[in-house]
Amino acid sequence: MIPTQIIKKKIGPALVPTVGLCLVAYFCFHALQGHRSIFARERLEAELAQAHETLDTLQAERRHLEHRTDLLMPDGLDLDLLEERARSVLNYAHPDDVILFANPASPSRDPQGPDPAPRPAP
Repeated sequence: MIPTQIIKKKIGPALVPTVGLCLVAYFCFHALQGHRSIFARERLEAELAQAHETLDTLQAERRHLEHRTDLLMPDGLDLDLLEERARSVLNYAHPDDVILFANPASPSRDPQGPDPAPRPAP
């Protein structure tokens, strides 16, 4: 017998199942790891959930800003808010206001000078 005929006789029956198995493995791999796979869908759903959270946060912020803007409209002017904004923008304060500075420029010091040396206990 010719060696090619021997090879065809031995490999021929296993060729079709081998190709079929390779095709099944190829499609299974891409069903799990491809661009439209199960894992990609889970990633997209997670991104979608995060986008919905961001959307909810931004919508709440927008409603808050719209409410504050509505308070400044001429037909429903809130005088307290107007005064607050004017003082903030113009950097003015009412004489009765108590002003607390959040970030002092220098550390607070005693007007009498630095503390004297500690006294011994009696």
